[in-house]
Amino acid sequence: MDNTLNEFFEVWNTNVEKAIKLEQIDDYQFLITTKKIKVEKPSFDNFVKYANSKLDYIESHYKMDFSIALLNAIESLPKILQNIKRQEKKLVNAQKKALLSFEREQEFLNIYVELAQSIFLECARILAKLIGQINNKTVKLHNLNNGIEYLSSNKLGDMEMSKFADLVNVEIRNARDHDEVNIMHDRYKFFEDEPQKTFSISFYTFEESTLTLMIALKAFLTSLIYTIKKII
Repeated sequence: MDNTLNEFFEVWNTNVEKAIKLEQIDDYQFLITTKKIKVEKPSFDNFVKYANSKLDYIESHYKMDFSIALLNAIESLPKILQNIKRQEKKLVNAQKKALLSFEREQEFLNIYVELAQSIFLECARILAKLIGQINNKTVKLHNLNNGIEYLSSNKLGDMEMSKFADLVNVEIRNARDHDEVNIMHDRYKFFEDEPQKTFSISFYTFEESTLTLMIALKAFLTSLIYTIKKII
């Protein structure tokens, strides 16, 4: 088990935490062709504090050894860390492309979907394992919608993590996977051929959402890593 943990930390320290400075994302400002708008920057530190408080609260409800439960829950962590490293590199490269270009917006769409359906969902599964073990329940999150609904459920009480779950829109993933996204001049239009489901998002709002999701996921993983280091 010690060797496995050492692998986790080495992946995090060499490939994620030091690979790309957070300032590259946090200092990004969205530009509009006719004017600049000032967007409130998402706070990495606030997301970390939120995740710390939730993990501490979960730990406080354990009657058995929390360290054993945590180690049993994080088997997917190396895969998550490698994936977020790849997506962050793609995001930084996408930011270098011309504003309003098709290539840039296609790349942001793909990054958002990967962050949601792979990294967010795997993090939700880790939390489901931790919370489920408190009452000896097995919680299976089969898909992205399950993950969103679980973390935002009032049934979890103070263990809910809606601040993370609210950053993910399953319909964006569904539209991308079913080729139902029209990339227009300055916005995405989803489900254009289904009037009852159609909605649109400006490129600037969508890019901000993708950046915020990236920051939130990195914050959660930072909190999780610190929790692991704290208990071993």
